[in-house]
Amino acid sequence: MGELKATEETLLLVKAAVEALAEIIDAGRLKVAGEGAADAGGYVRQDSTGTIAKETGGNLATVKTNTDNLATILAAIRLTNGNGLTFTPVPISQAGAGTLQLAAKAADKCQRLHFLFGSITAGGTVQIQDKDGGALTGALPVATYGGVVVPFTADPRGAVRPAGETVNKGLQLVSTGGGFNGFAVVSQET
Repeated sequence: MGELKATEETLLLVKAAVEALAEIIDAGRLKVAGEGAADAGGYVRQDSTGTIAKETGGNLATVKTNTDNLATILAAIRLTNGNGLTFTPVPISQAGAGTLQLAAKAADKCQRLHFLFGSITAGGTVQIQDKDGGALTGALPVATYGGVVVPFTADPRGAVRPAGETVNKGLQLVSTGGGFNGFAVVSQET
């Protein structure tokens, strides 16, 4: 269970860092290379004496590449209409077969499953449904101690979600045969 906690803490740290950086970029306090910067080959620094100087050379290509990558990541986390997502880690621990809520219903919000991994204690199936019982995946057959993995995607279009981005549906995991134990990441618009 220690690894699960580290994964949860890491996700929360990354989320906080991305949100803080997004605020800085959105406020115009950081210019992302390639977004109208007249000279993306340099940067400005202030030394210990308070002198402001333009710097060039060194490993600026690496800095520019990393900045471009960060801009791509930020764009992937934001929805196309400018709204963001709130990601929530969900530890899963079922003693036996049954239904477990992954995300509560929320008016005017679409809930999505972005990541899932785990195993089942006895042969059966695992299915993701909305909270009204509508199937969002097929019933996935899993052997005893077999597992299910839905790889992480920050893109809301690639996540498991209700058809047409239907709002106020929630998410639940339904297992048959045995208890499902693992971890999920869900989201909804902020």
